[in-house]
Amino acid sequence: MSPPHAVVSRQEICEHLDAVVASPPFRGSPIYAALLRYLVESTLNDQTRHEIDIAIDVFGKDEHYDPAESSAVRVRVHQLRKKLDEYYRSVPDGAPIRFSIPKGSYRIAFGTKYVVPGSKPVERASSLRAGRAWLAAVTALLVVSVATNAVLLARMKSPSATDPPLQPAAFAWEAVTEGPEPILIALGDFFVFREASEEGRIRFIRDIEINSPEDLSRLASEPAWARPADLTYLPKSTAFTLEAILPVVQATGKRVSLKLMSEVTGEDLREHDLIYIGFIRSMGPLQDYFFRSSSFSSPHPFVQLHDKKSGEVFVSSEDSFGHTRDYGLFARIPGPGKGDMLIFTGIRDIGILHAVRALTEPDRARELAEQVGLDMEGVASPIEILFEVSGYHRTDLQATIVRANRAVTNPL
Repeated sequence: MSPPHAVVSRQEICEHLDAVVASPPFRGSPIYAALLRYLVESTLNDQTRHEIDIAIDVFGKDEHYDPAESSAVRVRVHQLRKKLDEYYRSVPDGAPIRFSIPKGSYRIAFGTKYVVPGSKPVERASSLRAGRAWLAAVTALLVVSVATNAVLLARMKSPSATDPPLQPAAFAWEAVTEGPEPILIALGDFFVFREASEEGRIRFIRDIEINSPEDLSRLASEPAWARPADLTYLPKSTAFTLEAILPVVQATGKRVSLKLMSEVTGEDLREHDLIYIGFIRSMGPLQDYFFRSSSFSSPHPFVQLHDKKSGEVFVSSEDSFGHTRDYGLFARIPGPGKGDMLIFTGIRDIGILHAVRALTEPDRARELAEQVGLDMEGVASPIEILFEVSGYHRTDLQATIVRANRAVTNPL
């Protein structure tokens, strides 16, 4: 079988490889330079590489590495594609050769005389304009999220006298409706970092593997190149979950406050009844505490759930048409201080949305209580319920209960 690089010589490919890995997108990322060299050399030698080969040869994993339980290689290859695209966009007159990685493959395709269809040579000024447009988009999203939260809070603080009192499922809510502790709603926000190239271009980036400054330090070899951007943002699903949660907490008559999870302190956890709404990867300081008590674990970068007892793995997926399978998790556990915690989390939006709706809408909550055998008058022990949710984009259409545990281990 002839390799797919017959149109250019091996020497030309090697010279182009040296130019790519010496460029700004790769200069501060030795792991991506090593991955690119590995894939180019394997393709030149007509060697077919699999995910486990890359994990062992490039990332130093052992033979026990299981691709079904870790997406590390797939995530790195995806990031490598983005770095290659960035490099070719920065070449004003195009490049004589273009490296690309076809989807579903770990081989390099060698194109010639790369030109973006319908595009003009990239100039620094246009790159800066694009960077400013990206920053404006991020800023607009933040403004919309904050404004949405402010409107919902205003609705919560000014209820209509004709609104009927809500009766949520007692087994879920009795922990925060009783007792003097105020309620804190913690919203899982996304960590954003900025990358500045030597040419002065700035990008604001969200990477699912980077959820804290510690993650950034672990993956970025040059802090001057990539550092926290001093901003975060909320997913769109936050507005819908808050719309369901706020009337329920309003009915308690207790003082209620909102915070981004990235701003929650240890004192907050000790002094409040906490309601967390957000992705597993956005749990921040709550993550270790919660998963010590949970019957599940979620390995970094938090795109799977593992049943600690059975070893079963739950993986979220989405096809090219937007049909999604996700997992939503609800838990009620004791907090580290005076209060209790209600956790509404998941891998994607629809898992979180369904977990919230199942525990806030009276009809759904009643049906849930009947399905898991819990008395609507309340259950004293901690609870954990895992839902498998099928949907379309951000709409949950159908759900089943995968696990329902009446008790979890106290993490302290």
